[in-house]
Amino acid sequence: MRYRDIPPPEGINVTQVHPLKELALLLSGAVAAVVALAFLLATFGGTLARMIPVKMEMSLVSGYEAPEHTQKELTRFVRELGKRLADQMEMPEELEVQIHVVDDDTVNAFATLGGHIILYQGLLERIPHENALAFLIAHELAHLKYRDPIAAFGQGAAVNIGLGLLLGSSNLSVLESAGLLTTLRFSREMETRADDAAIEAVIRIYGHATGAAELFRVLKSVATS
Repeated sequence: MRYRDIPPPEGINVTQVHPLKELALLLSGAVAAVVALAFLLATFGGTLARMIPVKMEMSLVSGYEAPEHTQKELTRFVRELGKRLADQMEMPEELEVQIHVVDDDTVNAFATLGGHIILYQGLLERIPHENALAFLIAHELAHLKYRDPIAAFGQGAAVNIGLGLLLGSSNLSVLESAGLLTTLRFSREMETRADDAAIEAVIRIYGHATGAAELFRVLKSVATS
């Protein structure tokens, strides 16, 4: 047998795909992987967080003191209404609900960790009647009933820490108490479930829930103004 030195074909080590196209494919794959990881972390974090005992959740914000409204009568009325609604909603036995009315023009209300509900004067002034106010409070109570605040916190913490470790810049500040009461975000599923529970509670007390539509109109007008 006679040996022949046959040179390799031209361009055998050169890709036929444009480098920018390869880069785009690699980047899209990386983005898809990060999005998938974030989704898994959020799901896992939220599910795990709901298993945290109520007492432990309350201890996370044990030092929080919400500013109290100067009109004590308004605060007393809101809290009494909240108690009536809570009695209709089968709230967790260990949870101590605390409703705070804040003397501020902010048009907002939210439920947060440890059984706290924050209602701002700016929103209360726009609510036309008691039935609408009852729906608002019942909606926030429903978030506490289903433990949406701790689930949202768990989702955010898991995503923050998981992606931080992946990218080499983990930021554990999400676990600090500062800002816990204002950075929670609820999913559309959580909001819908809270609406349904609120409507049921309001109907049990008043026999109707027309205030829900009134409150939605108020919130929509604020969002579009």
